[in-house]
Amino acid sequence: MPTTALLLAFLTCASGDPASLVDVDAGALGLESALARPRCARTWRGERAGSALTLDLRVLPREPGRIEEPELAVELLRTTRRLPIWCCSRYPGEDYDAALFDEADANETRLGCEERRLRADAELGVVRSVRGAYGCVLRCGVATGPTYVSDSEQNRVLVGARCVLAGLLPEHAWIVELDVAPPLPEAEMAQLETLLLRSVRVTSALRAPRWSDAELATRWQRLHGHDVAPTPRIARTEHFAIVGDASFGDSTLRFVERQYERVRAVLRFEESADRRELPIFLFRTPTGYECVESSWHGQTLGLAWHDTCATWYRGSRDPILAHEIVHQLQRNRCFQVGGSRWFREGLAEALSRPPRELRLLGRHAARYFAARQCSWSEQSSAWSLEGKWSFRGTELRAYDCAGIALDFLLTDPSTSGSFLRFAELAAACAPADGDGAREAARAAFGRDWSELEALWRKRCRSDDRRRQPARARLARGTSGSSPTSGKPAEA
Repeated sequence: MPTTALLLAFLTCASGDPASLVDVDAGALGLESALARPRCARTWRGERAGSALTLDLRVLPREPGRIEEPELAVELLRTTRRLPIWCCSRYPGEDYDAALFDEADANETRLGCEERRLRADAELGVVRSVRGAYGCVLRCGVATGPTYVSDSEQNRVLVGARCVLAGLLPEHAWIVELDVAPPLPEAEMAQLETLLLRSVRVTSALRAPRWSDAELATRWQRLHGHDVAPTPRIARTEHFAIVGDASFGDSTLRFVERQYERVRAVLRFEESADRRELPIFLFRTPTGYECVESSWHGQTLGLAWHDTCATWYRGSRDPILAHEIVHQLQRNRCFQVGGSRWFREGLAEALSRPPRELRLLGRHAARYFAARQCSWSEQSSAWSLEGKWSFRGTELRAYDCAGIALDFLLTDPSTSGSFLRFAELAAACAPADGDGAREAARAAFGRDWSELEALWRKRCRSDDRRRQPARARLARGTSGSSPTSGKPAEA
């Protein structure tokens, strides 16, 4: 049965009376015709128990690697909130860069933004996966939440609820949004969601989970732009395809899989055999990597964007590669594209560096914070990629400080049990929201930011006390000096 007829059947069942449907043109509003005019919404309206139902269907073109999982389409829509999904810049929530598109796209973007500003904001919950015939992947993403209208963050009025479904076609993503105003009771909203899931069926050729060698070679060439790209080597693991001109070996393949399992053990994302393989581009030299770096207008050691991460090869246990894999998995397996940079970079540091290294560095950072009267609050609210300090001969970067804080929250017995909840809440915040992590910590751990920092400082002092006797014994045993005089001890 065509998608149009199924959606009309859903509204008929939801409304209980076909006569209550309005503005319905089945011949012009279905998925089939929507493919001819991407981005433009097809809309149906109905009524249930005194609440107005509005059903929007939209299809969006997708480039290879941009949206490779249906859950990601829902997450992008949730995170960007008023900004239409097709207008996302590299970091959702940042200003849209019209220079990336031609004039027609720029005009469409402006109209799309205006269109969404007329609608209520939705606070969608965590994106879930539902299996079924929903396109070229036998899954769809779904999320539900309340909708508000507001003139400020402090003045919001609940006006309804929204349920969003999304799936994939070979070259497009489709999105169905159901708005209910005023909101129905929770049980009835759950029934509507179940009915909507049963009412959407999209027939398509199934996608192969693995990229073909030709597709990977094409993407490698696109990274080089107009330059002549060296012929890449392609090696595969269970979850990754490593592409590049670097001389990596089996130890690198084992390393990326160990990193995958390390991240999965913490963030607990769902495994599925039809998940898309994740590309890693490894360049032989920093000079080769410059073709990627130049497109980001800055100096970087590695990058993760869309479904890909890239860096130059430094060895089989490269912490930079491990760091970028955390970003890659957070977006493409956890479907988390929000959160402040302090949170995102701190999480990547905490899950890519040896815990012992971060704990030792944390003791030094605690002394620096005490001497300079700094705090986590200042670090998280005004975090900078370029932040760097020197203290007593040791360099501290903003990355280090964020990683130290996230490592503490992950490993300390008082917070480790609620860390996953904290990560979900922090990732749901807007990228520019420097205070989002503090609010997430209060909700997940039941403690204020200052209380958590005090616990961290206490642990650092305890570590210092445990190491002092060991250092004293080591000094006496290796130098033969008196601990008080500093002169050789007499026989």
